[in-house]
Amino acid sequence: MNTTEIKNQIDTYNIRYDSQCKNAGESMPLGGHDVGCNVWTQDNILYLYMAQSGTFDEAGNMVKAGRIKIEFDKSPFKDSYSQELRLYTGDILIEGMSDGVKTQILLWTDIKYGSTHIQIDSEVDHDITVSYENWRNLAGGFSNGRFIFCHMNTGETHFDRMVAEEELEPIKDKFPDVQKNLVYGGCLFADGIYFIGSEESSYENLPCISHKMALKGKSLEICTVLHLSYAGDTDKWKTELIKKIEKILDEGSVSLKKESETWWKETWERSYIFIKKDSKDESDPVWQMGRNYQLFRYMLACNAYGSYPTKFNGGLFTIDPCVWGARFGARTPDERDWGGIVFTAQNQRLVYWPMLRSGDVAWMKPQFDFYFRLLEGAKARTKFFFDVDDAACIPEQTDANGLSAYYGLHGLDYPIHVRYHYVTSVEFSYMMLQYLEFTKDEDPAPYIEFIDTILNFYDKKYNKLDERGCRIIFPSTAQETYHKAGIVDVWGQEGRYAANYNEDETAAKNPADVIYALRAVIKTLLKDSLGSDVQRAKWKKLMDELPPIPFEFKNGHNVIAPCEEPKQYVKTNCEFPQLYCAYPYHEVGIGDTNNKDLQIARDTYFYGWDEEDQLMNLSWMYVGLLAARLGLTDEAMKYQLDKLKDSGRRFPAFWGPGHDYTPDHNHGGCGMIGLQEMLMQVIDDKIYMLPAWPKDIDVEFKLWIDKDKFVEAKYVNGILEHNN
Repeated sequence: MNTTEIKNQIDTYNIRYDSQCKNAGESMPLGGHDVGCNVWTQDNILYLYMAQSGTFDEAGNMVKAGRIKIEFDKSPFKDSYSQELRLYTGDILIEGMSDGVKTQILLWTDIKYGSTHIQIDSEVDHDITVSYENWRNLAGGFSNGRFIFCHMNTGETHFDRMVAEEELEPIKDKFPDVQKNLVYGGCLFADGIYFIGSEESSYENLPCISHKMALKGKSLEICTVLHLSYAGDTDKWKTELIKKIEKILDEGSVSLKKESETWWKETWERSYIFIKKDSKDESDPVWQMGRNYQLFRYMLACNAYGSYPTKFNGGLFTIDPCVWGARFGARTPDERDWGGIVFTAQNQRLVYWPMLRSGDVAWMKPQFDFYFRLLEGAKARTKFFFDVDDAACIPEQTDANGLSAYYGLHGLDYPIHVRYHYVTSVEFSYMMLQYLEFTKDEDPAPYIEFIDTILNFYDKKYNKLDERGCRIIFPSTAQETYHKAGIVDVWGQEGRYAANYNEDETAAKNPADVIYALRAVIKTLLKDSLGSDVQRAKWKKLMDELPPIPFEFKNGHNVIAPCEEPKQYVKTNCEFPQLYCAYPYHEVGIGDTNNKDLQIARDTYFYGWDEEDQLMNLSWMYVGLLAARLGLTDEAMKYQLDKLKDSGRRFPAFWGPGHDYTPDHNHGGCGMIGLQEMLMQVIDDKIYMLPAWPKDIDVEFKLWIDKDKFVEAKYVNGILEHNN
């Protein structure tokens, strides 16, 4: 498909509003580099929320940079209004007409630095009031056409409190402490702008301070630049910020806009999925799947180069909790369910897996760097609590410092659903290996160091053998879901001291998902001849001693069991760990030459679940993805239609809250993976085309095998054409 065809199709996915918004919940996402903005117009006022990746405050929130409010002396939207997110160029265009006078407002964020530009062009002069608003205590001041605002973390932080709670003071210096000395904020500036004053204000009943500035003209450009660093000093941070601004000014808006448009063009040409391309119908859920896939990929692109990975629970686009709802009592746009500094691993993984097939592998680096940053502290913590050397046990709900979000006693989390749940770091190890296979020439050393340390925990912690000569993986858990029956206070409402820490009463033995994970990682390491001879011998020994996958007889069928013991388990969440063999580990699926294994996996899909909540489709739940891997087309399509249909909010890809928050990024990532797997699967170097795709639906796509090889295919009227 050529450039013009791709552009024309991407343009059909643009989101256009023909009326102003009721509140921030109807906003559009805008962003680039590591900055995200919510953009909306309400009561003739233009608003932007601004966020930057990695702005962790003392309390452990990832806080907004603030809100911009732009008021016009006379409404430019009296007679007509439109607001359009233009995906191909990565910008938002607002147009209005008032008494025959046309006004255009173009908003864009540059990819190189993350500066956000608001360009206003009108046929008449406008007197404009520009307010920088914040509901927190930030230092701010106006000088020479620039309003600079910042905050430096001081005093006791979330990190300090968690170290004390876990009694880790002896090894405190081993952790990164991502809050200490952190300074974040930015600058708003424009030619001819001057300061009016500050006053108290509010939005959605949230009090704030509004710092007001003014400017006048027909053609105006307002720019914001965000910056964070571990300067440990606001003056030093300000010097860094000014240097950044000077670079932006030297390169100029025209050059930066052109460079950004080239980046977006390359992004859309790199990969695409177009469903029913020539039959646009925004009310059709099938067509919505293709459009919303692109919208969510756009949202991921806004944090392509962040210092921290895109968060599963809202990314950079959270807004006022009173508008979208928060299960845990969040009060400001800085707060979100499941925290700002906490990165729940099995949710995060779904945000990053789809980037392989879409070829967006450069965007995966922040997630890998997140784990590399934690490694020294994880090793020290594992030695401290479990007396295991050169090994890393990373809690499922870890914060950006590598500490547990829900620490209890004895090195364990107190909520039973995440206690002994360490396997997602093995899955991220597998993701790293898939990334290395994709990129081919990436230096494997830091990845192998991390992976080896993760495997060492399982090798050294679970080193006892049973009568079969197999490792005893106990205490453990099958994802967050399956445990023994002796449980008190499943979700930890009674607190850390009321929890039952008796592993013989609460833990599971030899869970299927852990065995699948270890097998997949070690097989890949050995296949690709990674690591030293000593490491490979150690890994092979561990794999040879892994217990067999457990099975059980349920509903008249042999199915995969969640764990070997207990036989009568207690379910505390709603994952489906029995089928991790199908995804992400690709051990059983459509390419399986052993039809018996495939049939058992399919029987497990249909008969192996315990409660209907395991078949839900919210957030991180991916039964439809499993169906795609098993070649169950009707099931995959049923779930995928539900997963990628319009969100019910004004912006179609603002799903949520589901299990997490709004917008629900692991919901979107899961939807992306499911659609990719329905269209193409790669198993044992064999490419399977349309393995779970309905015969009567036209589709065109471009997906990647590795950095040098992609599949470009067209399936129209039942005829498949492709480049391989």
